[in-house]
Amino acid sequence: MLVGVSSSGTSIMMVQLRGSGAFETSGYSGSTMSINTTPTANISSHSTGFHLQGINGATLVIHGTFTLTLEDASDNTWAFSVCCGRSDVSTASGGFGGGTKAITGALTQIRITMVNGTDTFDAGAINLRYS
Repeated sequence: MLVGVSSSGTSIMMVQLRGSGAFETSGYSGSTMSINTTPTANISSHSTGFHLQGINGATLVIHGTFTLTLEDASDNTWAFSVCCGRSDVSTASGGFGGGTKAITGALTQIRITMVNGTDTFDAGAINLRYS
C-alpha cells in the first residue's frame, strides 16, 4: 500500500523480487501505464523490475496498491498488478499495470526502489501485508 509516496528525482519507482539468491534484476515482463485527463498516456515496460507508474518525477505523489500473487509454485512465477492515483496534479491522473516474473527459489524479500538506483524516497508511507 502506498500513501503519498514521492521520490527525490525523476526515476520510475519499481518493485524487485528476491528468491534464493540476490535480488532479481532482469527478466520481468509486462508494463505499467499512466494516463491523465488530457488524455496523455505514458507506458513503461518492465525489464529490471515491476514499475509502479508509467512516468515519474520529483513532484509525483502516488497513492494506491500493488499485489504480488504466486501464479505457479513449481517454478516460482509471480504475477504483479498495480493501481495508483496521483495527488500532485489538479487534473485526474493515475496508473495501472501488470506483469510476471519467475524467480530462483521461493520468494524471500521484495525491494521497492528506483530504476536508476540512486534516487531516494522523500515523502509518504509504504505498508506491506502478506499471507
